[in-house]
Amino acid sequence: MTTIWGLIDSVKWLTSYQAAIIWFCLLTLGVNAFSIRSRWRVLDFVPLGGLIAALLGYASGDATLPSLVLYGLTLILFLGTMRRLWKRPDTIALAAAREKKRRVWTVLRMLGVLCGVLPILLVLAVAGEMRYNAETDFSRMTYSDAFKRMHERLEREYPFGEWKGIDWETMQAEYESRFAEADRLKDSKRYYLALRDYLHEFRDGHIEIENDELFENNAVFREEAGGGFGLSALRLDDGSVRVSLLLKDGEAERAGIRLGAELLRWNGENAEDVYARASWADIPPSTSDVERENQGRFMVRASIGQTIEVEYRNEGGSKSRTVTLTAYDDEYETLKQTRKKLTPADLEKPSIEWRMLDNGYGYVKVKVFLATDRYPKPLKLLEQAIQSFSEEDAKGVILDLRNNPGGEDELAASVAGYFADSPMHYEQVSYYNRFTSSFALNRMETIHVEPADARYDGKLAVLINGRTASSAEGVPMALKGQANVRIVGFSSTSGSFGVMSSPIRIFMPGGYELIFPDGRSLNEQGMIQLESTGDGNGGVAPDVRIPLNAETFAEAYVHGRDMELDAAVQALDALDVLNAP
Repeated sequence: MTTIWGLIDSVKWLTSYQAAIIWFCLLTLGVNAFSIRSRWRVLDFVPLGGLIAALLGYASGDATLPSLVLYGLTLILFLGTMRRLWKRPDTIALAAAREKKRRVWTVLRMLGVLCGVLPILLVLAVAGEMRYNAETDFSRMTYSDAFKRMHERLEREYPFGEWKGIDWETMQAEYESRFAEADRLKDSKRYYLALRDYLHEFRDGHIEIENDELFENNAVFREEAGGGFGLSALRLDDGSVRVSLLLKDGEAERAGIRLGAELLRWNGENAEDVYARASWADIPPSTSDVERENQGRFMVRASIGQTIEVEYRNEGGSKSRTVTLTAYDDEYETLKQTRKKLTPADLEKPSIEWRMLDNGYGYVKVKVFLATDRYPKPLKLLEQAIQSFSEEDAKGVILDLRNNPGGEDELAASVAGYFADSPMHYEQVSYYNRFTSSFALNRMETIHVEPADARYDGKLAVLINGRTASSAEGVPMALKGQANVRIVGFSSTSGSFGVMSSPIRIFMPGGYELIFPDGRSLNEQGMIQLESTGDGNGGVAPDVRIPLNAETFAEAYVHGRDMELDAAVQALDALDVLNAP
């Protein structure tokens, strides 16, 4: 009954054209099933009505998979019945009479009706998840007019406006003047910077300018931050700023700065203050943890050729030194090394790798929650890993989700099922419904975690960081709280858990293509889960949060020790103590 009600409820996600096509198709199938076309000549024109609705739907820009299925079904029904449009009623009636004498035709007709109904049921099953979400093109408008139209749509349809406490009126007033100024001066740089700042206000890691390659063809970014000094930085828990990356033979290294050095002053200002003001980012920083990491990466960028003074104190040193550094074209190397992205070559390798550690624990690395052409069944890899750990009598398992950008929610829920101790709710999804002008639950899109037959029920540590994002956050969310599980990391996960089924897509002046999440991930009580709030909180918090102090920083960034892995081992060892009789 739940499925039947869900299919009926899915009608609310259909466009007017889709609903009309389904109505015409069902009527055509009914006419053929009960051979009633001989009574009313007008029924022979029903398939033509469906074809017209299909043509109008396609002309409106709807080329979603459900619509393409309906277009195809409509065309088949039209082609199969169009001969009746040119036959006289008495000829049709006579033909129908002959058909009634043939029972085999009745059986075939019913089979044909069944084949016609099945695609309609499939369309209804995915109508919410694959619904038509029209792209809006404001690219030919002025900067300010395009901004107003974009803002109006987002105020209606952005899934987390209330959750993040967005004051839409205040936000519009603040940015409207910036876009108007860019219009008045015909200044594309002002416009671009206003657009980026506006997007970052949302604190949503799923929002992006899709065709903006920051490190490749972005003239504004290159002008302002194309130069590096051969280092990157990170702020510790006590507020001090340390060098977390040092390029060999870079400006900083040649000037005597060493990995782990404390930056005291940057270009005449307190380094902590400069760090806090850094605003560039390659993605909108969703949480405070993500923002802190990004600020350290972009604080140390400048225009190529810019000269600054840096006061620093090397690790173990008692005196500070001041040196002059000149920003050079490093091809964004410090940024690339501090936020490595998956490449096509990475996807050619298994997404799940495992090994036994020398200390007797099993280690599994999940890079991304996607099936690839080369490795279409990642769950089989996980089963092999668990079997291997069982054969080698592993003391426990460490599941590494650091830097995992996400992927498919269903796959993430299945992975969680290999470690879950009982069935549990993973998520249900709501989308904006244009007919009701409100967000509504998609009853056909509920995911549960089901314990797998080959599940691992021993001790488990899950490693996370601020780049554990999207679907990858679902695994620690599902497993958090189990007696045999510990979530370990320096920070919470990304807090970017919105749904991207049919993203909001907006084309803006300058050729920029913007995408926004279109759905909310909800817990069993219907509340938004994991998505970051307006004050920078969100994601899955670690059970064991490793402090980022001078000692742990030095071990991790200077000496290259995997402090998160070490903390995971300690957490699993501690479980033995807790469970001891």
